[in-house]
Amino acid sequence: MASKAVNRLSVRLSNLPAVRGSAPWPDHEYVKGWGVFGLPFDAGHVLALRVFPENDFGPYRTVWHRDPGGRWSIYVDGPRLDTACPRYYGPACDFTGYAQIGLTWDGPATCTSLWTRPHWTGLSPPPRPVPWSFSTR
Repeated sequence: MASKAVNRLSVRLSNLPAVRGSAPWPDHEYVKGWGVFGLPFDAGHVLALRVFPENDFGPYRTVWHRDPGGRWSIYVDGPRLDTACPRYYGPACDFTGYAQIGLTWDGPATCTSLWTRPHWTGLSPPPRPVPWSFSTR
């Protein structure tokens, strides 16, 4: 049964509406979405992807990057940094800022993202498409 759910990920996740919802409890925040919470590479880089189209402050996407030296960056495609992941995790990062984060579903359980950061500094190579593969393993 789990493999059927994975096979339908692209259908279930690609068209989630951007909605401003509200928390079910007073004085709490609310988000609804999905993500890839850690994708390590042999060269020592780690990437993560968070997609929250529904929440109580505005839809956003983030790509997190840890370089081989352990330095973290969070790139936000959303209206404000202080209502996305950097609000809580920014103090632990070497960089937080805006980027355009595009997602393309290449198959039923494979998503490719391409993010661009305006005014790339040259400290790191510019981003390339990253294939995110989902499975139940």
